[in-house]
Amino acid sequence: MKKLTLILLILFSKIIIAQNNEKETSSSISNDYITMDIATPFYLNSKENNTPRWNFGFIKTISNHSKIGISTGYGAEAISLIETGKDYILFEIRPEYYYILNPTSKTLKYFSFEFGYIQQKQLLVDDHYFYQGDLYNYYKADYKREKFVYNLKYGMFINFSKRIGMNIYTGAGVRHRKNTFTNVEIKDIEIDENTGHFPPYYRNKGDKVNFEFSLGFKLYYRLY
Repeated sequence: MKKLTLILLILFSKIIIAQNNEKETSSSISNDYITMDIATPFYLNSKENNTPRWNFGFIKTISNHSKIGISTGYGAEAISLIETGKDYILFEIRPEYYYILNPTSKTLKYFSFEFGYIQQKQLLVDDHYFYQGDLYNYYKADYKREKFVYNLKYGMFINFSKRIGMNIYTGAGVRHRKNTFTNVEIKDIEIDENTGHFPPYYRNKGDKVNFEFSLGFKLYYRLY
């Protein structure tokens, strides 16, 4: 996964360089955006394992058909609008390449490729995790989640006014998640007999590759 990430970042940079060398005169070239995700501050999982974050981004138009963007998110227990776990903190970064289908359309529709990285940390208390067929009950543990995301998306920029609008999108891809538990105060260890269940993501120790689905809503402000 790390090699794939490096290759994709190299290709992403080459696309930026190539597109910057194009000279096009369409007025769509001047559409740059500042974005704010309106869903991420309210991401819910469970009472003590919600993952809210404030996510802001910038999208740069580099040719008639091409835009590049990057968004970053940060969440913490002290700045969250909803309840989180103890000592919760999260950081994410998501570069993205957009291909505009019809640059002369009032509503710009696009396909895009997005790479994302998320790191989450928090203190878990009186809980358990699963690992290699065993169930580990603990008094407390320092939990860390790392997640790599590779998504193909379809979306559109919908104008509410000359400068304000919304970016709506959906997509699918692959995610690679790694959960680690450190400074664990173990209560006891049991054999996990209920092998048919599907525990929440934060109760599985180790690496896992799975399907990723995305759906989002971002307000944007057009700079000029």
